[in-house]
Amino acid sequence: LIELPVAVRAVALHDAMDGFGTDERSLTALLCTIPENQHGDVQAEYKLRFKRSLVDHIEGETSFSYKKLLLAAAHDKATSRCLALQDALKNQGNDRKKRQFARVLGCA
Repeated sequence: LIELPVAVRAVALHDAMDGFGTDERSLTALLCTIPENQHGDVQAEYKLRFKRSLVDHIEGETSFSYKKLLLAAAHDKATSRCLALQDALKNQGNDRKKRQFARVLGCA
């Protein structure tokens, strides 16, 4: 049987994070090349096949700035920007957060 590209991508993402260690190069390449119109489909297929959300799996397998990058790549552009804006608004007193807020608004 021929599998749909969304199913192939979901399985490849799981394989990159499954087992001992994470294949960071594959994970980054797979997430950063998801076509804009397939983010929702890939996340739904991942949850259907593996009974765990893609975002939850990424959060459990990665850390620090790399995690933030991958979580942004896992969502479509609009959702990613909304999440960045929400994060920037959490603590407006922090100068770093103010700069982040300005960057997010500048990209909108």
